[in-house]
Amino acid sequence: MKTRLLFLLLFIGLGLVSCDNNDERFFLYEIDDIYFPDQPISDIVMEITDGAAVGMTGGVAPYTVETGDEEIAKAKIQEEYGYVMIAPVQLGTTFLVVKDANGLTAKIDVKIIKGTKSFTTKKVSVKVEGLEGDEKVDLENQVIASSDMHVTGGIKFIYDTKDSGTLTVIPSKDDISNVITASFTREIRQTDEKTFTSFIYVNYNDIDHVLYFTSPEKTPSEDDVTRALGPLYCWLVEDVTKIYNKTYPNVTSVKRIYEGQSSRYYLYRFLSNLFLLQIRQKERDQSQQRHISTDIIYIFNTRFIR
Repeated sequence: MKTRLLFLLLFIGLGLVSCDNNDERFFLYEIDDIYFPDQPISDIVMEITDGAAVGMTGGVAPYTVETGDEEIAKAKIQEEYGYVMIAPVQLGTTFLVVKDANGLTAKIDVKIIKGTKSFTTKKVSVKVEGLEGDEKVDLENQVIASSDMHVTGGIKFIYDTKDSGTLTVIPSKDDISNVITASFTREIRQTDEKTFTSFIYVNYNDIDHVLYFTSPEKTPSEDDVTRALGPLYCWLVEDVTKIYNKTYPNVTSVKRIYEGQSSRYYLYRFLSNLFLLQIRQKERDQSQQRHISTDIIYIFNTRFIR
């Protein structure tokens, strides 16, 4: 009888321990436009040009994080706000493990894929400095006529690394026979105190082309303004001064401007989602939020188009 009672108590005790362990929920969840902190994920896929974050549910601080291969992806805990930032390094597959103070772990697979960015032309214009009158008009017409893209044309970037890949130029939707494909490299330069600009270097048709994205100098119309997560109205500018200053020696600057829409870098949406999460979790003033965004950009070493 005593043996049976002892066995029964031991069985009940094990059952209680088992229940307690089941209650210790510690997992990672996806942070997106709409996020669900009660839905664990087992993996995450991101482009090489992206940055990503996953939220943490459960566990006890402090937390630690590591990836299986830091040549593929790196990670850092933002413990105050309960999420993990993930920075892609190169294409490949690895895993991420977060551990809490009690030794509980949460693990997900991480896959880094090629990055894709596109730009659609809505208008082509020219900005000429150093010329006036008919001479200026003639040059503007030449620059527009020799454009590689026209209205409805576009360019697509496929990134194999953070700063290089292959681009495809489509002159227009009605002209797909003269498509240009070439390798490109990208460089991020700080052009003033607050602005970082993405410069694209590419050679095709035996000409070195330098293009860069910038914000429009004029306010776009309502039709051009899209919601925060939609295409980004911007300019893709090509400096063609060296091509034309031999024919027009007085010209000081010639810029071909493709006005259109560009797919946003994921980082833009990623930062927006993190700010939303932070606001919901803890009230912070504006200066603290700016500090957080700077920290994120620094940690990720992710470059973004202004």
